[in-house]
Amino acid sequence: MGRKILFDGKIIFKDNLKIEVDSPAFNFGYGLFETILYENKKIFFIKDHLKRLNNTCIDLKIPKPNPKLVNDINIVKMISENNLFDKSVKIKLQYLPLNSFEKWNTIIRTEVYDRKTDPVELVVSSSPRSNKYFRHKTMSYMENMHLQNVNKKYNEVLFVNSEQNVIEGTKTNIIAIRDKSLYFVDGKNDYLFGIMQQNLIKDHRLFGFKKIQALGEGFSKEFLENCDEVLLTNSLKIASNVKSITFGDDIIEYKSCKIASIIRDHYLKG
Repeated sequence: MGRKILFDGKIIFKDNLKIEVDSPAFNFGYGLFETILYENKKIFFIKDHLKRLNNTCIDLKIPKPNPKLVNDINIVKMISENNLFDKSVKIKLQYLPLNSFEKWNTIIRTEVYDRKTDPVELVVSSSPRSNKYFRHKTMSYMENMHLQNVNKKYNEVLFVNSEQNVIEGTKTNIIAIRDKSLYFVDGKNDYLFGIMQQNLIKDHRLFGFKKIQALGEGFSKEFLENCDEVLLTNSLKIASNVKSITFGDDIIEYKSCKIASIIRDHYLKG
């Protein structure tokens, strides 16, 4: 019967999940999701993920999920029944109207996650991005997937705002390091403020950063050219160093690629 999932709080085989052809989620990408890491027998930042999901529901005037349907005990039980208890696991939490707008469903599924730790190469998209829905983790993900597919030679594609400054990646947040200070994009920009980004900012002094600073205009090419290191963060990667960023015909390369492994070790061993 294949892998087991959590559907509205109950463990079922995924093959038993039925979706109507006129499903709002299937037809319109209507719904929300969170991607959560399970590793070393621990679920990382689950309270932060659920808080973000609830805040999105409040902001978009969507009914909030039943907290009884999402809990550590049920998720760990499902991971164990899928024989993933001792592995690195990606947990996908989906909250969506599976078969009608009137009833929202909660689906949690898992898969083995292989974290690649080599420094990554990025390319900057030339299309400005500005829409309040980009602040939320919605199921409408076609733009992100399309840019990944047409730029396969790169590990990640970076979005820009109306000023042509970088604000985030298709799957990650971007953090810059200069003079022992940590820089990130101001929350006033229309982008998804990540859980891992949030925790790294909160814990910045643990990694030797003297201060943190939000940039309201985003990361300009000139700013990134003068950084010591650049990081990508998300809940699964935790942190990856950037090897290069391609801006049209220009390439910025980074010689220092040290801090990401220190950050990963801290959270995974903590």
